[in-house]
Amino acid sequence: MVELTRKPASANNGGELDNDNAQEVAGDKTFKGDVVHEGDVVHEGDVEVQGAFSAVNSINGQRNWMINGNFDFWQRSGAGAVGVGTTSVYVADRWRFSRGGSGTVQVQRSDVSPNDESKHSVLITGDTGTQYVIMSQRIEASEAKQLINETSLWISFWFYNGTGADCTPRVRIFTPTAEDDWSAWTSVGAGTQGTQVCPAGQWTKVYNWRDLTYNMVDLDKGFQVQIRLDTPGTMLDDSGKHVRVAQVMVNRGPAIAPFQRAGESIGAELALCQRYYEKTYRLDTVPGSASTPGAAGARHLVGANRLYMLNTTYKVTKRTTPSVSLWDVGGVSGQYKEYNSAGTLTHSSFVDKSVNEVGSYSNVTSGPGTGHYLFHWVAEAEL
Repeated sequence: MVELTRKPASANNGGELDNDNAQEVAGDKTFKGDVVHEGDVVHEGDVEVQGAFSAVNSINGQRNWMINGNFDFWQRSGAGAVGVGTTSVYVADRWRFSRGGSGTVQVQRSDVSPNDESKHSVLITGDTGTQYVIMSQRIEASEAKQLINETSLWISFWFYNGTGADCTPRVRIFTPTAEDDWSAWTSVGAGTQGTQVCPAGQWTKVYNWRDLTYNMVDLDKGFQVQIRLDTPGTMLDDSGKHVRVAQVMVNRGPAIAPFQRAGESIGAELALCQRYYEKTYRLDTVPGSASTPGAAGARHLVGANRLYMLNTTYKVTKRTTPSVSLWDVGGVSGQYKEYNSAGTLTHSSFVDKSVNEVGSYSNVTSGPGTGHYLFHWVAEAEL
């Protein structure tokens, strides 16, 4: 049985047939002309279509609710490894990581992937005493509200088991108690659920189905998808053990959808990431590095104790007014460096800051006279 869902508009079989309802058809059928259908289609038997078959909003056209599910973007860490402890930290764009137990888990981008649909995965290497690792992503309330009238949610991803023994990734969903406010949250639905057993030394496609009609309280306030690497508890308890996760897909509807980016292109995916985190540095340059390319510029006036800033408009409007950090091009936090000079100015405060720009000018401490100054900034508006 093949199930095709959410086909738009009409079918043409020797004449026009408009159909907006679910259909069940038994037997062999040959359609000549274009076939476009809105509603669920369940068909037993052979189907031959001579002409175009439109499947807009079908399973193959489902959107992915996970931004950077391909792990292409790592603006905070570049290609290097990041040590992760008990406090959740963002490593790959939009993805938070933490561990339970002891030791320092290493998280980094990997160029190993399960197939040609992606170039990267996330590589997680364990440490002595580590009991579990959690990776998660939070979804804004404005997006989550679109699921209110849905009944099903699928979570799927590829998992490479480099631990030397069978293991089973698990998943869990949380919602905040106030809209986009994650100071308090609740586990919803059926709690923590396993996916599939993953044999050692190979990639396995795993998945989990969630019933959105069961105990999904406060879904309109946002939600978090959590992938738990905890079964068995010895999965990552040694630095010689590692796993990889790739192509994380979360889609609504009655079946698992093939992986696709949340954005329609690699550029659109980056823009989605930059809604939450943007920097002036090059993509693979770690913030705080000594680096000039991409730096913003500003002009200091004598006696003004102000830096009139240039190039401060964000590429992407932020989710909310972000927190902004800055470094001079030498990598020193909180100051600006004079172009072609050793002079520096210490940052005091931004006079104007919004979802669209860093600031019209910045207060600074007194310093060298007139001159052009360079600096890098990072704007963060994560959930």
